Amino acid sequence: MFTTITKKTRLLLAAAALPAAGMALTAAPAAVQSEAGSMSAQQRAESFVAALNGGSGDRSRWARDNLLSDRAYSQRLQQLNRIARRTGELELLEVAEVDNGMVLRVRNGSGRTHAISLIMDERRPDKVMGIGMRGL
Repeated sequence: MFTTITKKTRLLLAAAALPAAGMALTAAPAAVQSEAGSMSAQQRAESFVAALNGGSGDRSRWARDNLLSDRAYSQRLQQLNRIARRTGELELLEVAEVDNGMVLRVRNGSGRTHAISLIMDERRPDKVMGIGMRGL
């Protein structure tokens, strides 16, 4: 029945399928994108500082949603909790994007400024694979 499909028939079928495929591609990204994947650096930094300023449950939720899940996950969560304990309430002053992540400049309640680095995973740019802080 379909043994003799000509080149012209294949082209007509492909031409008919293109508009439908184009509509699917333009509609899919908004539906498929996760909230974390669509966050700007400023939004990601604000959520990070909010987690540091919150309780341990807030930090655990932030870690679950934003940290890379691998063998070093618990170490990064401990680092997050250590920063929160040592700094107290933080105010976000500035966010600078760098090649592999971002650097946040924050101020604690006593007016001391710190730099916190969030290093993003290359394969999953919405996931943090490293946290560091200067000024402690």
